[in-house]
Amino acid sequence: MEKENEVYLRLSCEPGVKMELNHYFRFHPKDYQFMPMFRRKKWDGYVYLYNINNGKIYYGLKNRIQRFASDREYELIDKTNDSIEHISNEDYLKFLISFPCEYKLRDYQNNAIRHSINERRCVLLSPTASGKSLIIYYLIRYYFPQKSLIIVPTLSLVSQMYSDFESYADKGFEVEKFVHKIFGGQKKKTDKPIIISTWKSLYVLKTDFFTDFELVIGDEAHLYKAKSLTKIMKNLENAPYRIGTTGTLDDVEVHKLILEGLFGSTNKVTSTRELIKKKTLSTIAIRCLVLKYSKEAAAKISKSNYQEEIDFLVSHSERNKYICNLVKGLTGNTLVLFQLIEKHGKILYSILEEIIDSSRKIFFVYGGTDADSR
Repeated sequence: MEKENEVYLRLSCEPGVKMELNHYFRFHPKDYQFMPMFRRKKWDGYVYLYNINNGKIYYGLKNRIQRFASDREYELIDKTNDSIEHISNEDYLKFLISFPCEYKLRDYQNNAIRHSINERRCVLLSPTASGKSLIIYYLIRYYFPQKSLIIVPTLSLVSQMYSDFESYADKGFEVEKFVHKIFGGQKKKTDKPIIISTWKSLYVLKTDFFTDFELVIGDEAHLYKAKSLTKIMKNLENAPYRIGTTGTLDDVEVHKLILEGLFGSTNKVTSTRELIKKKTLSTIAIRCLVLKYSKEAAAKISKSNYQEEIDFLVSHSERNKYICNLVKGLTGNTLVLFQLIEKHGKILYSILEEIIDSSRKIFFVYGGTDADSR
């Protein structure tokens, strides 16, 4: 096993073992059975992560490769020269007190930061509202001033991450001076050592943009398209420190094997259940409301296809009035999610503007809303 670069390892072995590796490191992508190539029997439905021809495999799968060899009692000669030394308690404490931060780290955040520093490559599995941005901030400070790239899935998260850094930072770390945002029409080149960007903005950039980065953090990595994330991470062939964060590995766009291959082994930081138990998060109450329609409407729509049924639902005036009256009767912050902007979102917004008291503010957020306004 040899190191090709920070993206790939190269495995040299006998043909029979190559076939075993090929079958061991494969998976069915999401909805593969519906893909034309599979249905035409031109593809077996698997994505193979080990290349039999050149022996290349993602670096982040190193632990799985070691487990593969150990389970079969194969001798594995490691020529990668990975000299990973775990940070001592004394050095880690010195790091924590080296800069002030008014936000106190929780135990699981401390464990996640230290695990990331020790392992250099990992996927942190931690739910929404567990304080991942604070974990990312501490990792950025640990590796500062090395050039770092933080990848987020949406425009709003670029601004949110930047503003979170501003709230965490002390006077010795000027966010405006050290952190650059890339989204929309923002310039791509900068001398600042830290860049926050959406994956969509990075996907179109040439390879030379990624050459100098040493740390890459992929926030909410489960939301990226597999092809886009793979291309970006392959371009970062000189970045030895790779941290991915995700709230879930269930039913995600990017398969767990690809995420671990591009970043590293998964480490469960905490869970929603644990955070609720510790009263870090509020308890959740879920109420499902089932709306019934007239027999005539039900009979008519039963013969429709999926799109016709959706059009019927979003254009149903009584249904829309019910949703808006429900919102009117709720107190506190209320979020109404919609999928279709023109057909549904704008209709709900116009109804709410008419029935909601002027003392309550209503915000309509969609793809056309700029990042700062969000």
